[in-house]
Amino acid sequence: MANVLGNLFHDIADAIRSKTGDTGTMKPAQFPEKIASITGGGGAVQLYPPTLTRTGETLNINMNKAQNGSFVKGVRIYDNGELVGTYTSETSSMISSLPVGTHMLTAEAFGDNILPSAQSSALNASKYTVSLTLSNVTASTIPSYVIHGDSLLIPLTPASGYALPSTITATMGGSQSGITYDAANKRIVINSVTGEVVISITAIKPVTLEETSWEQIADYAEDGSISSRFKLGDTKQLTVTLRRQKSDSKNDYEDISFTYTMELVGFNHDDLSSGDGKAGATFMAKTVYTAESYYWRGGTYGNDGCWQSSYLRTSLNDITKNSMPAELSSRLKQVKKTCDLGTTLLETSDYLWIPSMQEVGATTAETMREHGTMYPNIALTVSGGSRYFTRNQPQTNNSDQYFKKQLLADGSVTNASVHRGLVRWGFCL
Repeated sequence: MANVLGNLFHDIADAIRSKTGDTGTMKPAQFPEKIASITGGGGAVQLYPPTLTRTGETLNINMNKAQNGSFVKGVRIYDNGELVGTYTSETSSMISSLPVGTHMLTAEAFGDNILPSAQSSALNASKYTVSLTLSNVTASTIPSYVIHGDSLLIPLTPASGYALPSTITATMGGSQSGITYDAANKRIVINSVTGEVVISITAIKPVTLEETSWEQIADYAEDGSISSRFKLGDTKQLTVTLRRQKSDSKNDYEDISFTYTMELVGFNHDDLSSGDGKAGATFMAKTVYTAESYYWRGGTYGNDGCWQSSYLRTSLNDITKNSMPAELSSRLKQVKKTCDLGTTLLETSDYLWIPSMQEVGATTAETMREHGTMYPNIALTVSGGSRYFTRNQPQTNNSDQYFKKQLLADGSVTNASVHRGLVRWGFCL
């Protein structure tokens, strides 16, 4: 018996030297199967590491039998370096019993009379809480936790009479990245959860443009949310109050109010005079009024009478502006407008202005310079032979021909001698 064991150990030593060049550690696949029959032997032989994956909350254990063969008997699972259990099957439900928190799982393979493997690569099985603070909105899916790397879809339903806001407060692991808020489809989507999810949503009660104060409208225009709250074509009444002297008394005055229907005609359309981008919203009076030709002329009938020096421009930017409610007049944005003075293109900075032919959609090609582009939502509101004054009015020294071109209600341009025409005016917030 002694001779048999001696010969066997001699064979083992030769095998080790032939495989490693030394007496170092060997893997089972390099070693003959008879190592398992040696009581107390094989201390220099080590198993290959296992592999951990998961499907949902099921832990998948690959013991690497392709390389470890029958030497492997099971695995030991560690959570954050602490032994949590020994397993001999290829699956386990142990993830479901883990508390919320950080969990880095590793495993080592073990067998009889053989060294256990090195630790496997770590599997991140951390569980992250999902905290939702909701006001006037419900979420049909609110899991108590999500495992690292899993996706998360939260459908949202605003309460009756409410709408989802344009933005929400949402973080994952303290960061805003990785979270998609899809207001149009009423849902929150996270493709891969990597930290604690904290979301706060307050649904809003929609109000019409008419019900919203000018101050609030100006706020929405500045923060960029106005296009998600209102639509082009929405209207709001604006009352302008003028103080004038009574005709029968030089020392007595009276207030006269005019009410205009202001139409929302564009978002981010007009260039700010400051050069800092575009105004958030453009409004134009849907209510038209009649202007006499002298409102247009400036000084004389000569070449100083274009939009730049017209009485109409002065009246709008001074009298009309100052007669508006303070909550509106103080928030008006000064924007760039252009007009023609003979062959010269002039640029003005205006709080209130009348549109150009191009801005209201003239259908007849003009040789005049382009003065802006058509507003996305604009329509002339009268029909027939009514004529509009625009900033494109050519200049002439003949007072009877002062308004040489006008814009008709159908969008075409006409030549005529007129002293009176319709005016629509606008402003930006």
